[in-house]
Amino acid sequence: MGFYDTYLERLAAAPVWFKHVQQKALDRLMRSIEKSCGGQKVRDVLEIGIGSGDFSRAVQQRNWTYTGIDRNEAMTKNAGAGTAFCAEVPPFPAQLAQKKFDLIYSAFVLEHMESGKAACEFVKESAGHLADGGSLVLLVPDVLSMRMEFWSVDYTHAFPTTERNVKQIAADCGLVCQKTIRYRGWFSENRLVLAGLRLLGRLYSYRFFKSVFGHEWFFYGVYQLLNQEILMFIFRKDQQA
Repeated sequence: MGFYDTYLERLAAAPVWFKHVQQKALDRLMRSIEKSCGGQKVRDVLEIGIGSGDFSRAVQQRNWTYTGIDRNEAMTKNAGAGTAFCAEVPPFPAQLAQKKFDLIYSAFVLEHMESGKAACEFVKESAGHLADGGSLVLLVPDVLSMRMEFWSVDYTHAFPTTERNVKQIAADCGLVCQKTIRYRGWFSENRLVLAGLRLLGRLYSYRFFKSVFGHEWFFYGVYQLLNQEILMFIFRKDQQA
């Protein structure tokens, strides 16, 4: 998968300041997960979509047990000392058929499902692998903030995720939403910051800067930070289901 291999190369070549800000964002995300998912009680973690490996490193720094799944073989190498499988989900790898997890985390995967039905199967499969009291944490882009650019960001985007339809899917899978966080940029959900980023996003044209300076990936990345709203959901099993 050359497109995603190139993505890893761009991340590795990113400037130090960018990596520093990314780390700060990850720290805030982990604090939010700890606060909502039982803090130090979280022990057995599954990540679907390993990506750059930042989340796997954060998990292992907390001495939680980490397992990762990714359909890209190059990205499975970012699991560190954890266990990794190269596979499409659903279904889960046969080795995990009976496994239950305290926390299942998946960032920017659901929007790649082929349809709403496929997205529902993904969430249902994940919910079935949650331990009692376990949490499913999903990060997705809000298509309403990107509009047609949602499909331009990544050619594998197929299911247009919104706060409403993701919650509908979760409810059908017997999950209750404990918390929803909406943010732009580097994990800033502050309302004033969001308003400022929305204004800047309306004024910013990546096409203009690209035509003058080139460097498409850089200026398009800035566009994403300003315009793309991210939804973070924390779901738990409905004990009545």
